[in-house]
Amino acid sequence: MILAQKQKKFLLGEFELEPEKRLLTRRSGESVHLARRPFHVLLYLIENRDRIVSKNELLDKFWDGHDVYEVALSKCIGAIRKALGDKLDEPRYIETRWAEGYRYIGEFEEYQTQHTNDNGAVNLLIETTLQPGISNVADSTTENEPSIITEKNLSFASQLNKRRRALFVGGLCALLIIVFAVVLLWSRWNRPIVPKDQFASLRSIAVLPLKNLTGDSEKDFLVDGMTESLISSLSKIDGLKVTSRGSVFSFKDKEIDPKEVGRQLVVESMLEGSVRRSGESVRVEIRLISTKDGSVLWSSEIYERSLKNIIALETDISRAIVTKLKSDLNREENQKFARRHTENEEAYQLYLKGRFFLNQRSLRKAMEHFEKAVALDPNYALAHAGLADSYVLLSPYAIGKPNETFPKAKDAAVKALSLDPELAEAHATLAKVSWLYEWNWDKAETGLNRAIKLNPNYATAHQWRAGFLCSWGRHSEALESIKHAQELDPFSVSIRGDTARIYYFARQYDLAIEQGLKTLELEPGNIPYNSWLDMAYSQKGDYEKAIELRLRFFISKNVEEKKITALKKAFEKGGWKGYCREELNQSLQRMKEGNYVLPYNIARSYARLNENEQTLYWLEKAYEEHSDHLTLLRVDPLFDFLRTDARFQDLLKRVGL
Repeated sequence: MILAQKQKKFLLGEFELEPEKRLLTRRSGESVHLARRPFHVLLYLIENRDRIVSKNELLDKFWDGHDVYEVALSKCIGAIRKALGDKLDEPRYIETRWAEGYRYIGEFEEYQTQHTNDNGAVNLLIETTLQPGISNVADSTTENEPSIITEKNLSFASQLNKRRRALFVGGLCALLIIVFAVVLLWSRWNRPIVPKDQFASLRSIAVLPLKNLTGDSEKDFLVDGMTESLISSLSKIDGLKVTSRGSVFSFKDKEIDPKEVGRQLVVESMLEGSVRRSGESVRVEIRLISTKDGSVLWSSEIYERSLKNIIALETDISRAIVTKLKSDLNREENQKFARRHTENEEAYQLYLKGRFFLNQRSLRKAMEHFEKAVALDPNYALAHAGLADSYVLLSPYAIGKPNETFPKAKDAAVKALSLDPELAEAHATLAKVSWLYEWNWDKAETGLNRAIKLNPNYATAHQWRAGFLCSWGRHSEALESIKHAQELDPFSVSIRGDTARIYYFARQYDLAIEQGLKTLELEPGNIPYNSWLDMAYSQKGDYEKAIELRLRFFISKNVEEKKITALKKAFEKGGWKGYCREELNQSLQRMKEGNYVLPYNIARSYARLNENEQTLYWLEKAYEEHSDHLTLLRVDPLFDFLRTDARFQDLLKRVGL
C-alpha cells in the first residue's frame, strides 16, 4: 500500500503558507510574491512563535554567520511586512522588540492533509488548530506513522475524540504552567542588566519619538508631547547631553538600529517606548538601550493612567527615568522635577496641540491653542512661553510686521517668567526680542547666556546666541556657538542654514557655499528666499547658479509662470543687473497689490543695483518698522558701498551698532 506524504499548510489569517512548496497565497487563491530568504525567515519566526527570536540568531542562521550589517535583516523583515500588508506601528503579524529581535504574533492554524491510498480507501483531513505562542499537543500518531484513517477503522474515531478531550484538558493545564513560567521569566528579564551605579556614567542620550500604538492618529500630538516632556526633563540633569527634538523626530515611524542612532546622533544611549490605548486609559512602556551594542539597560514598569490624568502619568515616567539616571537628586533638583505647570488636563492637552503646530511652523494654529490654554489656566507658564515663541517667529517668517508682533512676544515671555523665573525658553525668547526689536544688545546677551545656563541642552538658545554674535562681527565665537547647537540638534536644517549664514557674513563665501549645499542635501525642497547659498554665489560672481536657486524658490512658492518667464528673459537680455531689476519690479508690484514685503529686502534689491538713495530710503522704512533684519547692517556685504556715507553711519548708531 502506497501512502501519501503529509503536507503541512499554515493558515495565517487571510493568508495560506505551504512550507514544502515555498508558497504564500491569499485565501482567495491569489499568489503573493516573497523571495526565498524572507520566506524562510517568516517560516522560522512562525515555527518559533512562542518566543522572541534575536537578531543575532536570524543573522547566524540565514546569513551563514557572516558579519552582515543589520540593515540586511531589517530589509528582509520589511519585505515580509510588505507581503503580509503588515505595519511596524500596528503589527498584526511581525512584532519588533527593539534591540532584542522579532516575534510572530499573528493568527495561526496548521493543517496536515493526506491523499487517497492505492486501495481506494477514503482518507480524512486531520486538522490541528493552534493559537499564537502555544505549542501543538501531540496526536496519537507518531511522526514516522502517517495518520491515515480509512472506512475500516472509523469506529476508532469516537475513542480518538475522547482521547482528544483528555489531551485538551491536559494541554490547558500545561498552558497555564507555561504562562506562569513566561511571566516569571519576563519579570526577571526586565530587571536592570547593569548595576545601578553604572547609569551615572552615561553622558549622552537621545529620546526617540514614542510610538503611537493607540490606533488613533489624532493622538499624535499627545504621544509627541510625551516625548518632548521626557526630553525637557532629562535636559535638567547636569552633565547629560540630550539630543534636541528636531533631530530625534527624524527617526519617527522608522525601524532603526540602536547602533545607527548612536553613530548619527553621537550618543551613548537612547530611550524608546510606545503608547497604547486600553479603553479610556493609556499604557506606556519605556526602555533605555545602549547604542554601543543594542543591549537593554533598563525596562520600565507598564504605566497606565486615564486619558484624563495625563499630567500625573508624564510626571511619574519622567521621575522614574531621572532617578534611574541620577539617583542622588538634591533638594533643588527634586523641586525642579516635581514642578507641575498646570493641574488642568484640558489646558495641558491644548498646550500639547500648540507645541505640535509650532513644531510644524503652523504659527497661527499654534497661537490659537496656546491662547485657549491660557484662557483655561491664566497661570500656565509653559502656555505663555509657547505663545511668546509663536509671536517671535512671525516677523522672521514675514507673516507679520515687527512692530506688531515683537511687543506681543515680549508680553507673553515676561508673563511666563513672572510665573516661572527658570524657564529657559522664555529667557531666550525675551532675549531675542531685546536683540532683534529693541536693539538692547547688552540685555540680549545676558538673557541668552542665562537661558543656556538654565538649560545647556536647549539648542535654539545656542543657535540664537550664534546669530547675535554674528551680528556684531564676532564670527569665531558665533561659529563655536553654532557648532554647539549642531551637536545638540545635528539634523536641524535651520541650524545648518545658520552656519552657512555666519560664513557668508564673515565673507568666507566658499565655506558658505559648501555648508549651504550640505543643507540642501538634507532637505532639497527647502530653499528660503534670499538664502545664504544663492547670495554667496552672487558675491562670487557666479550669477547663473544664484539665479537658478532663486527661481527654484519662486517655483516652490507657486509663483505665476509668466513671472518666472519674465525673470529668465530679463537675465538673458540684461544679465545679473537685468534680473535684479525685474525681481525688484515684481516685489514693488506685490506691495501695490496690498501684499506685505519686507522693506529690508527692497533695500537689498536696490543695493544690488548700487542705487544709494533708494537703498537708504528703504532702510529708513525698515527702521520705522523696527525691522529685525537691521541687526545685520554691520556685517551685510550688500551695503559695503554705503559704509562711508554719513547717513548710513547714523543709521548704524540708531540701531546700536
